[in-house]
Amino acid sequence: IVFSCFEKKAIPFEYAIGVIDKLKSNGYKIGLITNGKSQLQRKKLSMLNLDNSFDEIIISGEFGKHKPDLTIFYEMSKRLNISEEKLIYVGDHPINDIDAASKAGYKTVWVKTNGTWIEGCATPDFSINTVESLPSLLGID
Repeated sequence: IVFSCFEKKAIPFEYAIGVIDKLKSNGYKIGLITNGKSQLQRKKLSMLNLDNSFDEIIISGEFGKHKPDLTIFYEMSKRLNISEEKLIYVGDHPINDIDAASKAGYKTVWVKTNGTWIEGCATPDFSINTVESLPSLLGID
């Protein structure tokens, strides 16, 4: 039932795949860390044609830990074979994404989808209004 509801409403952002492709064509490795049950998250990725877009995917339901646990961020660093201080984490949740990734040593980019910051969280290194702005932020035309 959950899948059938999602299937009727799920549409990817027009630019999501384009941004990922642009970053990859400029030498960036792309990883995804997402909280949720494996079956649901895998289905979402497939339905949105994103399941083959990432170099690595960590789903909390498969990994056994979920954001904001720092272990999941360290694991992504290990899988991508890139040290944490060289990684950039892009996310919209102040605690689960920005604060946790910052504590793990990543540079952070906050996508201000809801526009509300939570006091006490690590300040993001950068802020953007949409993911579409990410290539420009990174100096990619």
